[in-house]
Amino acid sequence: MPPPSGRNAALGEKRVTKFTGCAISLAPRVDISDGAAWRPAPVEGADAKAEAAATKVALCDHIFGQVCSEYDLLEPIMADFRQEGYAPPNSAQPWRE
Repeated sequence: MPPPSGRNAALGEKRVTKFTGCAISLAPRVDISDGAAWRPAPVEGADAKAEAAATKVALCDHIFGQVCSEYDLLEPIMADFRQEGYAPPNSAQPWRE
């Protein structure tokens, strides 16, 4: 809770708390096996360093895509949460019960 806006020497200063939503999403586990779909196809005759660099870029792109997909799911929920009384599906608001 933030401190009160002014100083008050008296005990029992009033603190006002506000509740707001928080969206958390757990994405699926990233498959890092040799046969993962995101891995680039091996190029015959390419050196190991170039293939490792291409794999790193592909993994980065894959994870970034997963993060963006999860965010796309959460963004509308958080936008709707601003409406008074809105409760996202499968959520609980114990302070309202």
